[in-house]
Amino acid sequence: MPLRRILLTGAGGFVGRHLLPQLAAAFPDAEITACTGVTLDITVPANVASVITAVRPDVCVHLAAVSAVPAARQDPWRAWQVNLHGTLSLAEAILREAANRSLTARYVLAEWGKGAPKPLPALESAPVEDRIGDAHVLYRIRLSEPERTRAQHAPKTIHLAGNVPQQVAHALAVARYDGEPTYYLLYLDQAGNVQSDSPHDSAEAAFRQAEFEFGLPPEEWAVTARGAKLEASGE
Repeated sequence: MPLRRILLTGAGGFVGRHLLPQLAAAFPDAEITACTGVTLDITVPANVASVITAVRPDVCVHLAAVSAVPAARQDPWRAWQVNLHGTLSLAEAILREAANRSLTARYVLAEWGKGAPKPLPALESAPVEDRIGDAHVLYRIRLSEPERTRAQHAPKTIHLAGNVPQQVAHALAVARYDGEPTYYLLYLDQAGNVQSDSPHDSAEAAFRQAEFEFGLPPEEWAVTARGAKLEASGE
């Protein structure tokens, strides 16, 4: 059956943002409806049913989720509402409104940053406005050898790229894209290249993840001009 209508949830997240252009290239004749957390609240069954009724997708790729572990721990109720009940609402709406269609749900565990390494300026000589491509670096910190050694001998998180475990990072950065609410914790090698990354709902959540993995207190992070501007505005 040719795909005429594709519904993508979680289009504003890390995976969804990369998948959307791939879907458009693979299915040029299909009408793709991309829903973000702003355009579709997956926790409201009536909203979900309304979208399914309007779109009547041939295929739904479901990526909407609270995927950052610290964010789920901070608000476990919302994590359950989004990850479990939101998925059930979507499945029920598809069965009711778009029978004989398919739902593909994917949960990415830890394979972030699989693409080519992205250069980052050396931390000591980084410009006032740190950037990695289109991403703005808001905070940065270099790991000490004791911190790296502890993480290497007793890892609390294993980062994969193409199913290959990555070496312990030499430095970390928190970055954000214009127009996106997500904060990315970047794990950098000795040359300043991105080894892997993880998405978070806030800079504080990214700090907590770094503290969980490496014991880094939030006050030790260096703030960039962009980060200071965000702090001042309260965003």
